[in-house]
Amino acid sequence: MSDLENNRSHTLKVFEKILIFLVIPVSGFCIPLLFGVFSEQTSKKQIWLYLSTIILSYVIWYGCRQVFLFLRFSSKTSFSYKRYILLYSIFLLCYSYGLVLIFFIQMRTYLLTETKSHQIAGLSTFLTILISAVYEIILLFEEKNRQQINYSDLERAKTLTELNALKSRIEPHFLFNSLNTLQNLISEDRDLAHQFNRALTDIYQQILTVSDKNYVSVNDDLAMMYKYYELISIRFPEATQLSIDIEHFDMEATLPPLSLQILLENALKHNRFSKKNPLQILIEIDRNFISFSNNKTKTIPGIQKTQNGLKILSDRFQILQNKKIEIINDQGRFTVMLPL
Repeated sequence: MSDLENNRSHTLKVFEKILIFLVIPVSGFCIPLLFGVFSEQTSKKQIWLYLSTIILSYVIWYGCRQVFLFLRFSSKTSFSYKRYILLYSIFLLCYSYGLVLIFFIQMRTYLLTETKSHQIAGLSTFLTILISAVYEIILLFEEKNRQQINYSDLERAKTLTELNALKSRIEPHFLFNSLNTLQNLISEDRDLAHQFNRALTDIYQQILTVSDKNYVSVNDDLAMMYKYYELISIRFPEATQLSIDIEHFDMEATLPPLSLQILLENALKHNRFSKKNPLQILIEIDRNFISFSNNKTKTIPGIQKTQNGLKILSDRFQILQNKKIEIINDQGRFTVMLPL
């Protein structure tokens, strides 16, 4: 029974200590006292008689407990829960009622007095079933908690897997766009291409430092986005305008890394802009949201509006914060609201 003993939970062990040191000896003493079984005996004889009923209580508890552990935890049994309850209930009734009844019938013969054997056996059996029911309730409660913990662990593992998958899509997305820009610069202006390449190296190093983080400060994300904006300024001088309003900025606010950079990439990808018709970007920050908006210019021919970047960003906010980003697509401006 050693393996079965080890399977008992901490709560069950505490409950058993209460039974051993309080409930069992008290019931073994009080039940005969309630029916006045030994009232006519001498004081010395009563001590031995009450001691024998206490021992009987321990015998009943121990037998029921061992069967409970065997049926509940043994690898040799494979009963359904209904069958387990049926078998255990039949055992409780037969074992407890039969043992107490036989004991007090023998006691009646020994004492030559009426002992109300059936009533005592019935009460003892009721108490045994009650104690066993508490055992079962404790186990069912702990099994439910264990299932909830396992479910939470599975959900957490699933979330981390999804989050890592999203992270792995961000860096290639950024690198693909940047390399396309670099390729165009090489054919147009080699010196500018070298400058762009150095700036790109600095940005990618920053990306690597935050790639394993779930959150960064708004300040850090703004700084990384601005580095990327400098790259765009190299490629398209005076064709973009960036304004940042941080009048009501919460310094403790955080968001998933590269959030603003993804929005900047999205704005650049889906708009045609030039010095005469610049892309105007406005970032506003308050206590609850970051608002990233840009004017809508003519779309670039051949660009499909898949909005993969926004989909990735939306999924990350949903996984990490259980919040949704808000997209406002007006006639003149395109706005994305990021919850903090």
